[in-house]
Amino acid sequence: RSTLAWHSLPLLLSPLAPLLTVTREKVVEEFLVTESTHVAHLRVLVSCYVEPLRQGRVLSSAEVYALFCNVELILRWHESFVAAIQVHSQTGNTFGDVFIEMFPLLRQLYVQYNENYENALLAYEACKRNKAFTTHLERIQRLHPDTRDLLAYLYLPLQRMISYTSLLKDLVRLTPAEHPDGAYLRYALEAVRVASSRGQDRADHRKNMDRVLHIQASLAEPREIAVPHRSFLHEGPVVCHTRGKRGEQDKERQLYLFNDLLMLTKPKRDNKIHVEALEPLETVRVSDVAGDPQRFRVESSSATYSFSSPGKKAWVTILADAIQQCARTRWRHAQLQPEEGGRRMDAIEESSRDYLMTKILQWARMDDAEMVLDEVRSIALTLEKYIAVDAGEYSASKPVAPTLEEKVTPSSPPPSHPMVGSNLPSIRCDESPSDRS
Repeated sequence: RSTLAWHSLPLLLSPLAPLLTVTREKVVEEFLVTESTHVAHLRVLVSCYVEPLRQGRVLSSAEVYALFCNVELILRWHESFVAAIQVHSQTGNTFGDVFIEMFPLLRQLYVQYNENYENALLAYEACKRNKAFTTHLERIQRLHPDTRDLLAYLYLPLQRMISYTSLLKDLVRLTPAEHPDGAYLRYALEAVRVASSRGQDRADHRKNMDRVLHIQASLAEPREIAVPHRSFLHEGPVVCHTRGKRGEQDKERQLYLFNDLLMLTKPKRDNKIHVEALEPLETVRVSDVAGDPQRFRVESSSATYSFSSPGKKAWVTILADAIQQCARTRWRHAQLQPEEGGRRMDAIEESSRDYLMTKILQWARMDDAEMVLDEVRSIALTLEKYIAVDAGEYSASKPVAPTLEEKVTPSSPPPSHPMVGSNLPSIRCDESPSDRS
């Protein structure tokens, strides 16, 4: 293939043209070679693992999907991509335009695969308890000792996206700005970076949601903790200091912090979480207790808590950040959907009602009427303070406006492109390793 097909006339007139031409040509060639190798490896994964495990009913359909997700569609895309760039490289002097035309579909497939990857690893560990599954893996390794293990194959789609970033960076660096391919390559590199970032964000979000669901499933009493907007932030053991007629008492407790909720629980019994209090972050304030290296205070619309923890500094920082972010979120929602019907009293939240009902049940079992009255008065004082906050008489309650860096300008997606070459080339598990590439 002539190097003239890859470069424009202005570049050829440059004294650096020969060096840049050869280097760029090598990177493009490396791109093609590694893409073909990637396709060969994906074919091994599909033909030696996905299809036999599904057709032989070694695993259920749900287990096959949990392990391999959409890897067959990913293989089909890469085969089409290899065919497209091989044809295009013979007739054109650009490379990035083909990539950005076909990339939108891969971006969707990659995000879906990346989101499932953590579940795939868990599914792999669960499937290893299936004797037929482990027997199949051992058989593949005996027949093809040069092949990778299954976990290495499962990582291939993620590894290839990392390789795209590296190869495209080299191509952008070696392609002059005036080259017809320059703008295409810069756009392609940015598209890969955004897809990688979004894919990881989606995976992190799914992992966080699974954590919230696990916490909800562990609750001794049914509560709707897992809601779409809620995310888990932090948890840890604390000592809760309470004061009564017998003086201060120390109780071991566990704190769970979400982006809009603080949950106080008793130590686990029978592997179940027993909730003692739920406090919306919009009603919570945190403060340090000077002179004590472990103690900090949390005030809410319904109670004041005194906690101790060796991780006091982390708790105070994380809580303060979460409270501020919660206020910013409320401010944004207020701008989009103003409140109607007058002021609302945030203290009458479901979580606050749960707390009050719990306290009422405790009071019903107490014999000391004076102690009950003291607790009622304490809660009443807190509610009066919160009513003042809601009425605007407490300036610290004003929500914080979002900073400029929080504003995001969405970018328009690249144009879509239909895949070409829909036929999947066949491959047999019993062929020699040299035949696969």
